[in-house]
Parts: sequence; structure tokens; C-alpha cells
Amino acid sequence: MQILAAKVDANATVIFSSATGMPFRDAVLQVLPPEAAAEAPAEFEKARRSPDSDARWGGNSYRWLADIMDRRLWEDALKAKGALLAVQGARDQSNPLSSARAFRDAFAARRHCNLTYWEYAEYDHAMVDDRGVSHLPEVLSRISAWMARSLKDPPAADCPL
Repeated sequence: MQILAAKVDANATVIFSSATGMPFRDAVLQVLPPEAAAEAPAEFEKARRSPDSDARWGGNSYRWLADIMDRRLWEDALKAKGALLAVQGARDQSNPLSSARAFRDAFAARRHCNLTYWEYAEYDHAMVDDRGVSHLPEVLSRISAWMARSLKDPPAADCPL
């Protein structure tokens, strides 16, 4: 499994509340309720041993878990040549902020210049603030403007990829 941006050589890609800078199993353990986090390692091991079973855990098939649990998605993202935008709410309870920041930092450490990173301190996974107000329309509008600019002015040819 590869992220689509790397596989199809997309001109621009938006990673919305899902920038994973650590293996999925590490990220998910940070956001699961304690009782689910306690059973996760055993379920991950079952998925690894029996990826073709019909079993599911956490709403996902063992095949999906086996494919993603150890994957370092930032490694696939680093292969993308087009512009990337990672959008993250700091209050996200589905994708930990530490994972999104690790994703951002992987690009900076390798001096890749095709990633734009936006972090919204007040928003959760769905761009809702702590008062319950959705800011998704404004965020999507900003993403749309970024997409238009990125398609018009792609990353520089001398951008190390």
C-alpha cells in the first residue's frame, strides 16, 4: 500500500487530519480509550498472523490493520513530487498532534520543500472549536485557494525530493 500522491505522481495533494509521522499502531495507541489501547497490541498481532481472516477490530478488517499498522506513511509521502498540504487540528482526538508534527519534521529534516503544514490550535479532527463551532467551511476555502496556487506554481525544480 502506498499513499496515492506518491503512486500516481499527483500535482497537488491535501492530507486532512491524517498526516501520520509515526507507524499507525503508535499513533492509534495515543488516541484510543485506555481499555481499547490495552487490547490493541493483541489485536494487531492477530491481524499480523491472520490478515486474510474475516475478523475485524476497531471497525477495520485484519487485512487493513496488517497493511497499515507498521507502515511509516511519511516515507511514502516523501516520494511525492507534487505539492503537499497537511492540515491538522491541535485538538484532534483521532490523529495525534505529535504524529502530524513528526510528519512535518520528516520533510524538514530531509529539506524537502514541497510540504505546506497548517496547524490550527483551536480545532479538532473535523475543524470544530471547543465551543462546538465548525470552521470547516473556512478551512476548506483556504485549502481551495492553496490548491489553485499550487497547481499554478508547482514546487521548484531544484526542490530536493
